[in-house]
Amino acid sequence: VAEKSFKAFQKRRRHKGRHRKGADDLFTEPIRRRLQVLEELGYLRDGGLGPRGRFAAASPGREMQLTETLFAGLLEDLDPDYLNVLMTALVYEPRKGEWFEPLETPEMEALGDDCLDLVDRVRRAEKRAKISDRVPLPDFSLSGAALAWSRGAPFEALREYSAADE
Repeated sequence: VAEKSFKAFQKRRRHKGRHRKGADDLFTEPIRRRLQVLEELGYLRDGGLGPRGRFAAASPGREMQLTETLFAGLLEDLDPDYLNVLMTALVYEPRKGEWFEPLETPEMEALGDDCLDLVDRVRRAEKRAKISDRVPLPDFSLSGAALAWSRGAPFEALREYSAADE
């Protein structure tokens, strides 16, 4: 009886060990993949944070998008109005059914292209690492409203540029 109980105990223990290892793999694999991306993009260096990693760690929300634009020098030449447009694009999440008055200027087109290219660099690295939950692309839908507000338009007048909630 004792021998049978011991064998049953060993079987259960092996089964639990395999189950736990499988659960651990499910948890650690996404982390390993994210670390791979951070290393590839220069956020991690020699087992610690590089300059990009230190900046991203100190940034609240949209860390990688903001870090990429900063380190590429994109923020350096922007006047305050277009800096406002860019920051709005990095954090804005559109809703279905909202309409927008597009901001179509050569400056806006160049800023949008540059920013999208930088964030797409991160997304391509995530794709190579088979990460499905990728960083969001910036959304410039509110750019007209952001620029108008930044240049002094009253808040109520922004409805001319978008149906987005306040």
